Amino acid sequence: MPQKRPPDVYDVVGRVAREVDEQTSGDSALLLLHVLFNRPVFLREVERCNVEPPP
Repeated sequence: MPQKRPPDVYDVVGRVAREVDEQTSGDSALLLLHVLFNRPVFLREVERCNVEPPP
């Protein structure tokens, strides 16, 4: 039986961003990751949050 992996920072950021507003979840995830990591964020990191990428 495969074990479910624990949520990582990208799962949590994506969930919070979608709860705030589904329409702007990509922008919210980008902002949250930038604040958390204090560095530029790669598009792949936003995609790992399972949100629509920001425009």
